[in-house]
Amino acid sequence: MRKINSDELGDKGENRFQELCSDARLTCNKASRDRTGWDFIVEFPMDESDVSLDHRPPSWTCYVQVKTIWDDNDTIAVNLKMAERLAKQPNPSFILVLKVNNDLDFTAAYLLHMSGGNLAKILKRLREEDAKGKRRTLTRKKITFTPQEDESIGVSGTAFVERMRSKFGKDIFSHINDRQKEQKELGYEETPYAISTTFPEMDVDKLLDVFLGVEQGFEVERFEVSETRFGISLPVGEPSSAKITIQPNPIGCVVSFVDESGRTVAVFQGKVISTPEVIKGRMRVHVRAPTLTLCIDSQKARISKLSMKTSFRGRHSPSVWVNTWKAVILLRNGKCRMRVAQGGRETSELNIESSGFQNVPALESSRLYLEAATALVDICESASLVPEPEFDFAHVGEAAGSIFALKAIMEGDESTLPRSESCSDHDWEHLKLVDKLIFAQRFEVGEICFAYYIIGTLCKSASNGAVHIPFEQSTLRRVETIETSPEAFSSFVEQAKTREQIETVITG
Repeated sequence: MRKINSDELGDKGENRFQELCSDARLTCNKASRDRTGWDFIVEFPMDESDVSLDHRPPSWTCYVQVKTIWDDNDTIAVNLKMAERLAKQPNPSFILVLKVNNDLDFTAAYLLHMSGGNLAKILKRLREEDAKGKRRTLTRKKITFTPQEDESIGVSGTAFVERMRSKFGKDIFSHINDRQKEQKELGYEETPYAISTTFPEMDVDKLLDVFLGVEQGFEVERFEVSETRFGISLPVGEPSSAKITIQPNPIGCVVSFVDESGRTVAVFQGKVISTPEVIKGRMRVHVRAPTLTLCIDSQKARISKLSMKTSFRGRHSPSVWVNTWKAVILLRNGKCRMRVAQGGRETSELNIESSGFQNVPALESSRLYLEAATALVDICESASLVPEPEFDFAHVGEAAGSIFALKAIMEGDESTLPRSESCSDHDWEHLKLVDKLIFAQRFEVGEICFAYYIIGTLCKSASNGAVHIPFEQSTLRRVETIETSPEAFSSFVEQAKTREQIETVITG
């Protein structure tokens, strides 16, 4: 037979708690009605450190629920609605458990911080009730806690205040931020959201392209989103019709084209994208390089169709264009192999037999484009463009003549100077007598303007009627990029004159 009933036991615990606060010089305010989730609001003294009053931080305020139990009991029960309020309070919140023996002496105390495992337990229980459709009956539900050894404290004001302070953050504002973050993130796995949808009847090829992200803005009949937390899935919103675009998650790879002798001809940084298996085990894989896409259709792990698409649109570096035209020439020649490697390890090799391409330049044109792209790689290197800029290949084709002319000079070919119609015979005779002169030229490839100059003398034996006058002992001195304005080219020429100490300049 107990000496006091449960209400009297609760009063005894609350009176002892107020004594503990008084001993620790804490202000303790009792809630007038215990429906908020806590019994007491505990206020700590203001910080008396040597700072100006306007910079003094606010004092800590904590919320405490007091539970008093007999010392032969190890579990407390808390109203679930009150536990929710206590858990979601942004300020520090605790449950103080006091144990009393039959002689009405306090024998033990535990301070349960509503964070970490205790907070997760409350949030998980709330989600379970929501999943059962019983969110309106929380006031009739209980949640139990069994205090742990590491939550034990001495039954004294000093032990109580020291344990509370150990749970505080650097300051009250950072503590509130950390607590709100914990409330939002506990119980989630890496991918908490799932989507389920009903596709209308459609062509299988179209469905595969939806998963590859090729078919965008596709309309579905039923679109549902669910969220999983603490292993419990709940719907987010109501099901609806929607238009969806799937953004696939590609895996990086290296794509190599190899000729029949085993020599690697072209190499690209690429991406692999694959669909899930759909109707009758059908799936599709895209191996995407910057200008080439290999489409592999399979059914039950057997390749059923292999096709390749090329794209000569878009901006790419000269090196990518070089590899593109090498691959096109190789594919036009007939048989080759394509290798795909991921993480330095070859993952697949496919034999490709090309029976002709549509919308691809003829072989001779492809070789010419390869030469132009290769020359542009060397020009970018001479101009110290690292990394290489990107170009639309149409612009490369438009500038091919200028690219080839500079490449020839770089390879040591004798330069020639086109004779202007406005230049008289007397002018030509004078130029041939000049010891050294500068010939400066500029040309544009898309948005990039290249400028270069050579120094040398004009061939003295050339006739006045010659259309092009060759240089003797010409030397390429500089290649760089400049702004496209006439003023930028004029500045480039003036710098060349100063650098070379030559006054006679002819510009192309």
